[in-house]
Amino acid sequence: VTAWETEYIQRLDPSPGHPVRAFTQSTAMRPYLDRLSPAEAERLTEAYDDALSSAYPAEGDGTVIFPFTRLFFLLTRP
Repeated sequence: VTAWETEYIQRLDPSPGHPVRAFTQSTAMRPYLDRLSPAEAERLTEAYDDALSSAYPAEGDGTVIFPFTRLFFLLTRP
């Protein structure tokens, strides 16, 4: 087994709501939002945007730098 990790640095463009949420909404957030009522989803989204603003502050032009780590595994048989 060979394993390694790589950190990618993504510059996210301004968007409605926080750019990191817009980037992850169709993947990481989907299982949660699908189970909520529209009002609950709106409250979660607003709270998530607030938390993301602290963790990933916007640059002067509204873009956000979003570093994320990917793990890779390579399995080989003898």
